[in-house]
Amino acid sequence: PPHAVPYEAFLSRPSPSLLANSLLKFQTVDADELTSHQGWLGGACFFGHLTPSAQHALPRAFPNLGFVASEGPMPDEFVLNLDYPLIVMMRDPYDRIVSAHKWWQFMTERFPGSLGSICSTYSAPTNSTLSVWIDYYPDNWVTRSLLGQRKLHNYHKPLTLEDLERAKNRLEAFAAVLVLEEYDLSLKVVEELFGWSNRGTRTEVNVSPGGRSDSNRELDDLTRQKVASTIQLDLQLYQHAHDLFWKQASQLGYGKSRRATA
Repeated sequence: PPHAVPYEAFLSRPSPSLLANSLLKFQTVDADELTSHQGWLGGACFFGHLTPSAQHALPRAFPNLGFVASEGPMPDEFVLNLDYPLIVMMRDPYDRIVSAHKWWQFMTERFPGSLGSICSTYSAPTNSTLSVWIDYYPDNWVTRSLLGQRKLHNYHKPLTLEDLERAKNRLEAFAAVLVLEEYDLSLKVVEELFGWSNRGTRTEVNVSPGGRSDSNRELDDLTRQKVASTIQLDLQLYQHAHDLFWKQASQLGYGKSRRATA
């Protein structure tokens, strides 16, 4: 089956000298290192560490690769015309924040002493409520992630409307821009695009035991206002993703009236 992140990316570890280097998060992997499977491939934040040459070489390094999707940031230098598909599933920014806090809580409880954050991006006080945690969480996470590692890790530097336009431009390079709130139709779209069938995943949704995060139910008014101040660009990016999703769905014959029932 297609692999979202090559399993081999998790098998290597940074050298001790790299672990001691505060610039570890900006360490890159070039094409030679990638294709020879030598050195550190980046772990869970694999794709964000790839140089342009390595991005092009990815299919040679991992012949079974069918597509790329990553929760980590994109590379700082991102190639817009790769010859393999990139897939992203966007989510309502408020719900995503609630889910991100739950994930951070799970990781810090499961691995005491760890930062608990994706790609070790930020640090927050242990057992923080969402209202406290949001003060430490990078603003406009999705926009920053699309712009690359440095924009995400240097989150104390404000983003601009120009940054938002660059993020939209990168999003348009994806072969499929899906929307979690249209999960069934999103599956129809990727099935049509890539010729998948009978994959048995239609009802398998990755949710926590307590159910999918629902910001309308889980955020009080004051916390919601606080969250809103940190996701203004992400809200605009999400709307752009929605537009891209429906444009692609319509081109495949799935208009809003048809949904996923066709």
